[in-house]
Amino acid sequence: MLKKNIYLSLNVIISLIVAAILGIYNSTYGKPRMWQVMLVIFIIGLVVIITTIVSHTFLLANIYQITIMIILIGLFISACILFNGLVKWMSIVVSILGILDSILYLYQFLKKEDK
Repeated sequence: MLKKNIYLSLNVIISLIVAAILGIYNSTYGKPRMWQVMLVIFIIGLVVIITTIVSHTFLLANIYQITIMIILIGLFISACILFNGLVKWMSIVVSILGILDSILYLYQFLKKEDK
């Protein structure tokens, strides 16, 4: 359970980094809307983590991880096609780390189900 919560926490951090990267790309970095988006991402991640810890069920966490994985795959494709320079490479690295984090989380979940 601890590993799953660590993977969830890492994915919340990666989601916040993705919001910052998109803010840089859209020239909205540091503006109020960007901070509001980051607050919403943080609150959603916190709710998922607390719900998982309190209820010991992982349905919401699994849905969250799969959704984040889909978003990060989209970010990776967008970075390869649209972005330039440092933002492109930051997006590629962050999306790969997030995808690996989600895969490790889902692997832990499936490994636990098999036993």
